[in-house]
Amino acid sequence: MRALCDITNLSYIHKFGPNKTWFIFLFSLASIAVVLAALWRTAMRLRNHRVNILDAMIGLCVLSLLAVCATIVLPKFSVRSIYLFMWYFLVCLSVVSLIDTNTKRGKQLALALLCIVAALNLRHSYANDLRHALTKGQDTYFSYYVDIAGELEKSDFEILYAPVSEGSVIASYTDGKVICSPWNYEDLFQSVGYIYPQDLRGPEDNDRAVYLIPDKHLEEARRQAQEKSAELTLVRQFETTALYTSSVQLMRPVI
Repeated sequence: MRALCDITNLSYIHKFGPNKTWFIFLFSLASIAVVLAALWRTAMRLRNHRVNILDAMIGLCVLSLLAVCATIVLPKFSVRSIYLFMWYFLVCLSVVSLIDTNTKRGKQLALALLCIVAALNLRHSYANDLRHALTKGQDTYFSYYVDIAGELEKSDFEILYAPVSEGSVIASYTDGKVICSPWNYEDLFQSVGYIYPQDLRGPEDNDRAVYLIPDKHLEEARRQAQEKSAELTLVRQFETTALYTSSVQLMRPVI
């Protein structure tokens, strides 16, 4: 259920609220509505023996999603949202199925609607990231990431342990001097088991690594460090986060 909520962005909406993320809120609800409408239309065509290639492709997407969801019955198998990537294809095929029309005016309206949605998606999903990349964050809320990257470039650290949402951005500003090996969002020091390098969390790596710990997680970080008889040493304090070194490797292996 958590993976389904993640892939449809419902978990994001639940975390931040519809007022803060109105486009994602509307887009997610619209996507779910479109899929349900397309499934109903496919079911009606199947009932009348008038199915087409789009119906078959939609059926395959649904079958794939059901097969992944069925794996939850297996012991010690965790379903991640990325495993449900067929959801994106299902949404796209559902849109095509619903706007499938032979009338000229219908095609024009469908094209205009898709262009508007695409423009809004670019504006709300990528515009800030593009501005951030082109200006190195100078005109965004995350401008202090540049300062952190500058501190890393001046130091001898080669590995950055950090939250996944921040570490990769900061490491990119070092132009390869520092590699990020992040932990998984709110799960402090729990290694991310995909995409990122998996061989940078050993005891020998800790000597060339620095930890980026948000102030709100510092108490928990000290507690976990104490459990391992580790000592955290402040390197530099920033606005709402700080760089620390640890005498013992704190990153936990992938579960």
